[in-house]
Amino acid sequence: MSEYRNEILELISEAYPQYSDSRLSEFKQILGGADTTIYGVDLISDSKSLPLILRVYRPYSSGSGRKEFRVLQELYARGVGVPRPYVYTEESGVNGRAYLIMERIDGPLFVDELYASRSTPRFNELLDMFVRNLAAIHSVDWTEGLAFLDRYDITRNPRQFITNVLAAPKRIINEHRIAELSPVIDWIESHEVSPGAPVLLHADYHGMNILLKSPETLIAIDWANARLGDRRYDLAFAVMFFSSMGFDVRERVVAQYESISGHRIQNLDYFMVLSSLWNLLRVYSAVFDHRIMNETEETAALLQSQYRDYALEIVRTTQEVTGVSLKNIVAALE
Repeated sequence: MSEYRNEILELISEAYPQYSDSRLSEFKQILGGADTTIYGVDLISDSKSLPLILRVYRPYSSGSGRKEFRVLQELYARGVGVPRPYVYTEESGVNGRAYLIMERIDGPLFVDELYASRSTPRFNELLDMFVRNLAAIHSVDWTEGLAFLDRYDITRNPRQFITNVLAAPKRIINEHRIAELSPVIDWIESHEVSPGAPVLLHADYHGMNILLKSPETLIAIDWANARLGDRRYDLAFAVMFFSSMGFDVRERVVAQYESISGHRIQNLDYFMVLSSLWNLLRVYSAVFDHRIMNETEETAALLQSQYRDYALEIVRTTQEVTGVSLKNIVAALE
């Protein structure tokens, strides 16, 4: 990563002259995923050290990087709990890759804090913080500064949201002739519910994407999938993640969300399947052919090991709600 050093320092110095006499520590890889590779690094000056994240996007995902930077800029300026974005470059002079430099939050993962607190009153406090944070994201006025996310004019046609969510999975399933997953698409299309008015969605809201900056302050990371759509999409995704950890908190989370947001939540099972569809495809790819979803061998292995319980929960819930058998995926995971 040393080849990035001079370029990053130049970009930061141009945007923030107060850091012009700084240097960078050694880069440490944090995660390598299907779309990005993430590194931790410190910007060091005589007076202080600034912890940073370098998020390098793969060539086909640079558009996600551009979107993530714009979303972070807007939300950070409004005081929403997100990392501070510093600089974004569309095309590095080093290797042509897009990358984002942003604040590194060194607090614990929400999921680790929740698990450690499972037999204490702190558990319910954390759950309530998690729900309040999600409701606050959904209450953001996206019509100013974030209207670029309304690419398909779902404001006038909320049903377009479900069509958009299904588009890429349908294409991939058809291209690769994944017979086991085709009935899931059929079920979603034949059981479509009426979407609500669009809100700002994180679209990957779960305990691994939330950090505790302080005991009472949550920071939501990984905004590459941000979009507009039905609030139940985020809520269902979060409930599914908790279930995969063995936490039966659906009723509490939904009741708390309804109380805070003032919105009645119905047909959540439908959105549990819809919000898990992309990751269901990733699970299929991991166990049968990681190239289908452009997974690296590393992330494909993680889905079968570290995230195996989550993968099984996705499959179990999809089967339970839709009645579609996914026995080949289950056999491969077990």
